Amino acid sequence: MRAKTLQIIWHDKLPIFSVDFDPIRNRFATCGGDHNARIWSLKDGNVEYLSTLSRHSAAVNCVRWSPNGQYIATGGDDGSILLWEQTDKKQQSLDDDEFENLEHWRTAIILRGTTSDLYDLAWSPNGTMIASAGIDSSIRVFDIKEQKCVHVLTEHQHFVQGVAWDPLFQYIASQSSDRALHVYKYEEKQKNSPKLLEEKTRMYMDEDLNSFFRRLAFSPDGQLLISTGGTHNQAMTAYVFTRPFNNPCAHLSNHQKAVIAVKFNPLKYKLRSKEKSFASTDYRYIYALATHDSVAIYDTEDMAPIAFFGKFHYASLTDISWSYDGQYLMISSIDGFCSMIEFPDNELGEIIVEEKIVEQVQVVAKPAKPETPKAAADGKKRITPILIR
Repeated sequence: MRAKTLQIIWHDKLPIFSVDFDPIRNRFATCGGDHNARIWSLKDGNVEYLSTLSRHSAAVNCVRWSPNGQYIATGGDDGSILLWEQTDKKQQSLDDDEFENLEHWRTAIILRGTTSDLYDLAWSPNGTMIASAGIDSSIRVFDIKEQKCVHVLTEHQHFVQGVAWDPLFQYIASQSSDRALHVYKYEEKQKNSPKLLEEKTRMYMDEDLNSFFRRLAFSPDGQLLISTGGTHNQAMTAYVFTRPFNNPCAHLSNHQKAVIAVKFNPLKYKLRSKEKSFASTDYRYIYALATHDSVAIYDTEDMAPIAFFGKFHYASLTDISWSYDGQYLMISSIDGFCSMIEFPDNELGEIIVEEKIVEQVQVVAKPAKPETPKAAADGKKRITPILIR
């Protein structure tokens, strides 16, 4: 495995707040303090500029591809979520971009539920909904086809800095600077108010985390949830939960600085031994933990890291993302640069080949007018918050 910092002017030397790979092909998106998102191709370890997505009026804090790779969602300090789609036609821009676009993208939908800064976004596994997390202490869930907010979750007491959607479509998890991890479960609408379980311990850091982000993640099979910003006996850690995510089954310590992001390699790998992984599965996943200044690579067969990388950025890391083929891990930083870790064929182990089927969702291309968030109608499912920590 090889790691290198890519000497590219990504976002006019301004901070890069997020990076995300296309789940279908080797291209990825970044976003940052220049109010833009940008798309890049990656071939044989070489990065090539493809396009700039310009419409936000403030810093863009998060970029996420839809599960089928057809759309890109961006959100930031202007409070809006923009959904972009690729087009054959060149789009007019008021800005003079110094780079020639090799791909053309347009805004398909604009979603507005708040004027406050947004820190994180998460698509539902079938791409029909998207959740946002922001500084107004809430999580908003939007229906893509209806182009409106259908749920507002307000149990957090401070900035919500991370949100993740269960691949099995049963849970949404979020983390906040209020030191809480919340898990929200889909249940049929009931007359009683959602029950908030008693918080037992303070396992997470507060504002002292000194990061905009707490980007937690589910494993691709939905059996694991790994949270960020944890502390255990005054040591920095990441807590590991197994379904149904009531209590942690393990913690990943020995980090010098706080964990700010987790991301799973999308591929399944064969076990190295005959024993099952600690997740009680007949396969294993590879995942990465990013702290302020380092990246550790783990797998679900062992609690110890299999690789460690550090001291390749001058400022805090912000996000990490795996390529669809598991060969590249991209890392973004406030210093305005991205780094890349390359894993040659079979270095991480033998891949279990599976056919991946993602539901295609038709999205209306014309932007919708902003709508006031509304509660779900009677008879529809609602999201019930269950605080597990």
